[in-house]
Amino acid sequence: MSRSWKFGAVRYLNGRPLIYGLTNQVELTTPAELTVRFVGGELDAALLSIADVIDLENVEIVPGAAIGCRGPVYSVVLAYRGELSDLSKVALDPASRTSSGLLRVVMESFFGLKLEYRPRMETSEDARLIIGDPAIVFRKQASAEWRFLDLGEVWYQRTGLPFVFAVWVVRKNHPDRERIQEVLQDSLKVGLQNISTIANDEADPDFAREYLTRFIRYEFGDQQTQAVARFRELLNEL
Repeated sequence: MSRSWKFGAVRYLNGRPLIYGLTNQVELTTPAELTVRFVGGELDAALLSIADVIDLENVEIVPGAAIGCRGPVYSVVLAYRGELSDLSKVALDPASRTSSGLLRVVMESFFGLKLEYRPRMETSEDARLIIGDPAIVFRKQASAEWRFLDLGEVWYQRTGLPFVFAVWVVRKNHPDRERIQEVLQDSLKVGLQNISTIANDEADPDFAREYLTRFIRYEFGDQQTQAVARFRELLNEL
């Protein structure tokens, strides 16, 4: 029985509980790169951005294992200076289509603000989308002039639903599909039992522990399925 599978996951703190129990090879990179690697057949399973997953065919979401939130997420934010209503341009983080799509939903569908979205080119923008560990670092170091709009919090306030940023996917025709799903689910169980160990490896263990238990949610069930469907609807409207 083959155990030489190759998995791909995000290199952020929020992904570590999902891979903590894995003994197989795990490659860590950005959400955007993971999609390229998975579609190219280089990975047996990957933790993909949900905006990419909804466009893929012949893939199956692994039940019960995802990266999401139910309210504030802390690490997916619009950082801006001045008044939100005065913004005209936003610099996007190219690492994740999901976060960029969620920002558009929040700004256009929820707030009615039409903005120009562009790739991040400079560090001087008055508004920028920041995700993952860079968002955590930026929030801790930012001067008082910066304000932060937590996209997970706004989504929950407007929809009453959790939000799903990434899910494990495996191809439906993969010969080891069922076994891979079991391995990934078991890995998360081990990771959740070892949150303190994961947090203790960070520079700020207390914050890491709070972040992984208060802000990030790892379940994927009926409500998360509804949330993905609602997100797809809003993206299509845009």
